[in-house]
Amino acid sequence: MIVPLDATIQPPAGRTHGRLVSRTVRAWSVALALLTCGVSARAHAQSGASAAVLLHRQGDDLVLEIGPIDVPRADGQGSIAPPSVKVVLPVNGWLNGFRLEVVDEQGAPLPTDLVTINVLSLRERELFAPVALRLAAVAPGSPAVELPRLIGYRATAGDTLLVSSRFHPQSSRGYAGVRARLRFPYVSAAAFIGAIRIQPFEFEVMSPGGAHEYDLPVGFSEHSWEGPPAFDGRILGLGGYVKRWATRLRFEDRTTGKILWECALEPAADGAVPSIPIARFLATLGLRVHRDHRYRLTVQYDNRAGAVLRGGGVGMIAGVFLPGGGPWPSADRNDPVYLADLLGFLK
Repeated sequence: MIVPLDATIQPPAGRTHGRLVSRTVRAWSVALALLTCGVSARAHAQSGASAAVLLHRQGDDLVLEIGPIDVPRADGQGSIAPPSVKVVLPVNGWLNGFRLEVVDEQGAPLPTDLVTINVLSLRERELFAPVALRLAAVAPGSPAVELPRLIGYRATAGDTLLVSSRFHPQSSRGYAGVRARLRFPYVSAAAFIGAIRIQPFEFEVMSPGGAHEYDLPVGFSEHSWEGPPAFDGRILGLGGYVKRWATRLRFEDRTTGKILWECALEPAADGAVPSIPIARFLATLGLRVHRDHRYRLTVQYDNRAGAVLRGGGVGMIAGVFLPGGGPWPSADRNDPVYLADLLGFLK
């Protein structure tokens, strides 16, 4: 089921957050222009960029399907971005992870690095930032997320999700009628044995509501952001994402001074870095997170490319969080940070 994109987005009422004020005014000018003209207008700006988005049940899976869309051979153009679309969850139950599959018009499998997908829950907020919850994200090279049957994200029928996607042309060839399917295995709320509720989370080195990457200077550099969580609980596992020339990603409790997780990286001669392995903390019942503590994520780079790399700096972790109890905090849709962040997914 698809609903209008502007159905639940409301402008900020009276509250301001310092330097975000002017940015929020600009953000709302652009957002309202997009919504008033209809998001389909953005699709016509790029030939063939329009794509249907459907969310439906298929056996034991909840399937998010995007397409069909033609992805031409790379010829200097950038990625193809269909308009962001809001869909309604049709099920009550628990989602046990997600996996991506990409097929052509004949149903033949295609490389999954053809597409990037972000799925946001508009009702709930993130653990460390007052922005929409990142329910799922897949990018070139990212693995499937598989959770045990007895734990899962609690899905509520009627909740709304924002789906943002990009298709990436390949140098080898073009493809017609491409469909991307994000499959969420789920357990029905009517099942005799349910599941323990967990929450996905994301934490970036960039301040919430702004850009997700930065220009990477030559030589050694370090970038970080810190803040308190909105909930007590335990991190059961996490993974990370960086770009070329990264040397370290570190997550620490600033209140106690303890390093909770760290990954050292050794860039290759061309700057390429290995994938950051998934860290699991089940043996210790998870990393304890306290609402009255502050936590910092830091990324370090050693750029030996000899020039500033535009947008070359990124640092983030994402994982599974076990809440300590009680309802998860709802997002404040009047918060300028929430609105500025959401605008980035409407572009």
